[in-house]
Amino acid sequence: MFRYENSKIEDEKSYGEQNSGNWWKRAERSISNHANILSIIFYLDATTTDILGKSLLHPIHVSLGNIPTWRRNKEDTKQLLGYLPILSAKNETEKKSSEFKELARETFHNSIKFLLDPLFQGDGVDFNIDGKDICNTSKLAGLEQVNNYFWSIPNLNIYAATVPDRMHHLDLGLFKYQIEFTMELLKKKKSLNKVNERIANIPRHLQLKVFKKGIQLSRLIASEYRDMMKIMVFVVDDLQIEDLSEVYVKWNEMYLLSRLEKFKESDLENFQKAIDDWADLFIKLFQNISNSHLKFPKLHSWICHIVDTIREYGAINGYTTETYESLHKTYVKIPYRLSNKKEVEKQIMENIRRRAIVSQNRVGKTKTPMAFVYTAKLFDFDLSESMIEQNKKDPNLDKKMIKGFEKFIDCLKVYLNILNIISAEGCRIKIYSSVTLKNGAILRTKNDFHHRPWFSNIAVNMNEEELSEYLSDKGICYAQK
Repeated sequence: MFRYENSKIEDEKSYGEQNSGNWWKRAERSISNHANILSIIFYLDATTTDILGKSLLHPIHVSLGNIPTWRRNKEDTKQLLGYLPILSAKNETEKKSSEFKELARETFHNSIKFLLDPLFQGDGVDFNIDGKDICNTSKLAGLEQVNNYFWSIPNLNIYAATVPDRMHHLDLGLFKYQIEFTMELLKKKKSLNKVNERIANIPRHLQLKVFKKGIQLSRLIASEYRDMMKIMVFVVDDLQIEDLSEVYVKWNEMYLLSRLEKFKESDLENFQKAIDDWADLFIKLFQNISNSHLKFPKLHSWICHIVDTIREYGAINGYTTETYESLHKTYVKIPYRLSNKKEVEKQIMENIRRRAIVSQNRVGKTKTPMAFVYTAKLFDFDLSESMIEQNKKDPNLDKKMIKGFEKFIDCLKVYLNILNIISAEGCRIKIYSSVTLKNGAILRTKNDFHHRPWFSNIAVNMNEEELSEYLSDKGICYAQK
C-alpha cells in the first residue's frame, strides 16, 4: 500500500488501513506525484528478562504501515533493531533523584538519535534548534526539560505520532482501574466475598480462564483481563449497587466497537457516544474512590483523542501492540535464559541471528491434516445388544451415560441408514471421552473434567420429535458432558 485510498462504505467515508487516514492524504499531497509514502512504525517497551523481574531489557522493533493490517499483525513482519541502554542506580535514593531521571531521559534520546539518524542522512535536512523563542516554546510544551530528539526531525509532531494503544489504554489500563475500583467499592458494601464466590463457581469453558480464587490482579496479562470482561457484567449483577453492572455493559459495548476493522463516519459517532456513556458512569461510580479523582492521562486520551486518531491513521487494529508484546518472549526472555548472563545483549543478538539463519534454511515436513483427534477411551466392545446391556449395568455410569446406552442402538441404526450401510455385524465400538474437531472445537462426553464441569462449545440441531426426550433449548441440543 503506497497511495492514499479514499474508501467509502454506503456513501460514507470509511477508515480501515492506514492509507485511508487523513494523515496519509496530507503527507501524499506534500510530496511529488512520482514519490510514495513509506510509513515507519517504531515500538519501544522495556520488559523483564525473568520471572523475578530483577533485570530489564528495552527492545526496539520496527514495522511498516504500508503492509496491510492482517499481515502486519503477524510476528514475522516486525524486525528487532536493537536494545536501548538502561541505566543502573546505586540505590533507591539515587534512582528517584531528578539528576538520575534527567540522565536516563538524555540517554534515551541519544540512543534514538543513534538509531534513526541514518534515515535522514540522504535528502534529509539538518535541523538544529538554536532560537530563543523556539527553545522557550519547547520548554513550555515539553513534559520534561530535556532536548527531545524528535523535535529535530522536520515535519514531525511526535505527540500526534504517538497513538493510543488499545491493549495498554484499555486491557491493562482503564479496565484494570475499573476492576480495582470495583473491588474497593465492594469492600465498602461488604460484597467482595460474594463476588469472589460467583467467580470461583463459574464452570470451565473452552478458551476462558477460570479464576478459582476469585479476583486476584497480581501479574494478570492482557488476555486474562479480556476474559474478565466476559464475566464481570454477570458477576456484579444484583448487588444493590446502582449502575455497577451497567458500567460493565457500557464497557463491553465500547470495547467491541473498538475492535472494528473499518469505521464509517456514523460508526465513529456511535463509538464516541459509547465512550461518553461509559465514561459518565465510570466517573460517577469511581471518582471518589480514586486517590487522583480519575486524573488519568489514559482516560483523557481515550475519551478525547481516540476517534480523531482513527480519522488520522485508520482503525485501531492497525496500531495495536499485542503482537509486539508477544515478541518479548522471542527476543528477550527465551534468549536471556540461554545466555550465561554476561554481555547479555551481545549473546541475545547472536542467538537471534543464528535462529534466523536456521529458520531460513529449514525445510518443513508436510503434515497430513487429521479430521479428528481422540482422547482416552471410555468403552471398547463388540457391537451386540448383550454387550450394550452389560455396559448399562456398570455401577460407575451416571444417569446420562445410562440414558445414552438405552438410545444407542436406535441412534446407530439411524446413522447407518444415512450412510447406506445395511449391516454392522461384527463391528467393534470405541467410545472416547472427547474429540477435537478439525476446526479446533472440542466435544466432550464426560460431565466431569478435573473434578469440574466443562461446557463444550458445540451445538447440534435436533429432530423436533426428540425434544421431549433430550435436554434442549428451543430445538438446539447442547453437547452433554
